[in-house]
Amino acid sequence: MDIQNLKKEQMLDVKKIILLNLFLFFSYISISQELIGKYHIVDPSLIIADVGIIYNFKRDGNFEQINYGYLEEKTISGGKFSIASDTLILKYNNQGKNSLSEVKVEDKEDLNSSDILSAQISVFNSKGKPQGGVNLLLQNAESEIVTGFSSDEAGKFPPILIYDDYIQFLTLSFLAHDEIRISTDTLFGFRTNIKVNLVNFLISYHNEEKTIKFIITKKTSEGLELKNLISTKDERIILQKMD
Repeated sequence: MDIQNLKKEQMLDVKKIILLNLFLFFSYISISQELIGKYHIVDPSLIIADVGIIYNFKRDGNFEQINYGYLEEKTISGGKFSIASDTLILKYNNQGKNSLSEVKVEDKEDLNSSDILSAQISVFNSKGKPQGGVNLLLQNAESEIVTGFSSDEAGKFPPILIYDDYIQFLTLSFLAHDEIRISTDTLFGFRTNIKVNLVNFLISYHNEEKTIKFIITKKTSEGLELKNLISTKDERIILQKMD
């Protein structure tokens, strides 16, 4: 074989490798894009529709896994996903800690009397949006309820104006959220705007960093069938695509 023919064959081999890589790349893109969307694990042992696991594969390469439990509890985890050949790779990362309920006292303006408390209170949910229907209780030192209000759709309560330190606590409560108690002793003598962020205690975040690989044994327009690579059991996981 002469040098010229050898070079031609080498060029052909390089072109084949390039074409193969392009094919694999576009195949990867195609499969990844087809995977985009929400799926739920089909588990015949769960007879309650609101309990189970949902995966949400996003176009930016991130995924979210939500484990729904009883009584509206849910655990959120997620990270990056990728597909290598017939393998689905889920790389979980830290989702952060559950945020704490927060009270911010803003625009603290001196009043002429230390016996007066003037406050405008606004309340927001765990997503940072105004929350209506939150209860605000005015309580004395023994935690007895003196009076109460509910927030409107804008998350606001009627302006609070108190002339007597008999009121010791402002307590906010909302179903499935942490109760917040604000002491009034540092608020007398001021006009303030108070912003309260609630936290839903039914939602938790899973922070274990790990990588899980699944073999894609079947793929249709309706969903996926997977097998966990590290599982010793011959179990199939069925992910059904949601509308």
